[in-house]
Amino acid sequence: MTPMAKTEHPAATLNQIRKRSGPLTSRLADAGTGVGWEITARAVPLDTPTEIAPGFVETIHSGALVPREGGVKLFSEHRDVIGVITDTREEDGALMIDARISDTQLGRDVRQLIADGALTQMSIGFLPADDGQTVTRTETGIDVAVTRAILYEVSVVPFPAYEDTAITDQRSNNTAIEEMKVNAMAETAIDRLDDAIGGISADVRALRDRIDRVETAQVTEPHPLAQYRSYGDYIKNAPNGLDFRDVTVTKVGQSAQPPAWLGRLQAKMEAKKRVTNALAYTHDVPMQGQTVQYSVYKEDSLTVAEYTEGTQVATGSLTDELKTAKVTSFAGGTSLTRATINRADPAFLDDIGQRLAIKHAKAFEAWNVQFVREQIVAAAAKHSVGGTTKASEITATSLRNVIIDAQKAYDDSDQYSIDGLFLTWDLIKVVAALGEEKRLLRWVGSDTAVANEGKIDPTKPISLNLYGVPVVPIPGETLACFYDKRAIVVRDDGEAPLRLQQDQVLDLRRDTAIYSECVHYCPFPGALLPWTFKQG
Repeated sequence: MTPMAKTEHPAATLNQIRKRSGPLTSRLADAGTGVGWEITARAVPLDTPTEIAPGFVETIHSGALVPREGGVKLFSEHRDVIGVITDTREEDGALMIDARISDTQLGRDVRQLIADGALTQMSIGFLPADDGQTVTRTETGIDVAVTRAILYEVSVVPFPAYEDTAITDQRSNNTAIEEMKVNAMAETAIDRLDDAIGGISADVRALRDRIDRVETAQVTEPHPLAQYRSYGDYIKNAPNGLDFRDVTVTKVGQSAQPPAWLGRLQAKMEAKKRVTNALAYTHDVPMQGQTVQYSVYKEDSLTVAEYTEGTQVATGSLTDELKTAKVTSFAGGTSLTRATINRADPAFLDDIGQRLAIKHAKAFEAWNVQFVREQIVAAAAKHSVGGTTKASEITATSLRNVIIDAQKAYDDSDQYSIDGLFLTWDLIKVVAALGEEKRLLRWVGSDTAVANEGKIDPTKPISLNLYGVPVVPIPGETLACFYDKRAIVVRDDGEAPLRLQQDQVLDLRRDTAIYSECVHYCPFPGALLPWTFKQG
């Protein structure tokens, strides 16, 4: 970047991040696949008075804009980072910039829109220094001369707000603009402008935090999966022997934006893990070892009591038992001929990948469901609520009493609270039939009136609550249990649905597999409170 004098960041309370637009007039060059594209553009005119609003004129003077220490980012429409500014300079009465658009999905979209002429403007975001602007009241309004400011970002935008000049100040705070329009001719215009500027200091701080996060994230390096347009494209074109152990969303998610198709697929997988997601579910299974150690607390004599000065503090202890849980693997895959991969409809390959991913999610969910049911049965041997009514003979009164008893039990507990209620589908049907005038079991997420009537909205996923307690359907027959989600821990490596590709050269085939490692255990069995039923 062309050397320019540096300045300290001005006080956010005295100034406003401003955005000015101008035409994108110069070249668009391919820097090579995986590197990105370069643009040269006229970012903003200098020494040109511009009427921002009636009676409000602003001029950015030559030499006023100083690149932010740490670099200037390239954005799309002031929202999404798409690259970096590599050079700034002043030429022909304007601030010129060189920039590199990163080879990401969004970067490719923006590059194509520029090539098609849909994105034709550049807009800058800058913050005047404390002493970097002069505000003058004239007979016609207010003149602002910017002589020193920090350049934070440059954006590619579709068009300016004022077509006749192609130069626009698009203020980030519309309320402030309206205030300037209304008060521009008033005697106290300058004071009111200062108040408006001071009132958006939070926006300034948010922008700085956003830029800092961008710096940390190293967004100039595209996500390793961004080059693939779909799961099918990944199956078809991923390099031989590619292992996604080091490039999965869990491990890269903080440093690069995953492609949209991967996010959509993961959302479908999550929808199949209803019970798993109700538990303490994390993506941090250890990288090594066949087992995971955890503690189950056996005796808690810790005491907190009213203290009398001069007496000894009440004391106690906490003892635990160290246990281990086995790490389990889930895997599946298929083998495709090169002819199929080369000539098949991309949608066919995409369907193969998605089916493998969904099957993985369902197998993972079934494994966790079985474990949850086992822990509920074990807990029922020690404590429970209910037990006075047959499952088929639940009434509104008995249901209400069970929920009250469960709430009391959790209130009496030292550590736990109700996060939800596991119910099998047969019990959900029984409870759903209760009440003639107002249904007790409600479907959440639909229209309020419909939800209150307990009707299903087929356009939305079923989300249930019972007297305000979230209900999680669990497969199997006649089982119910209140839970604190800390009761059961589920950990996986977060690497599904992407894992491994391998070519079989002599057979002219490509093997693709999905694989993950996971573990589950119950560190707090007391956080489960089964609801039992009368037998016979």
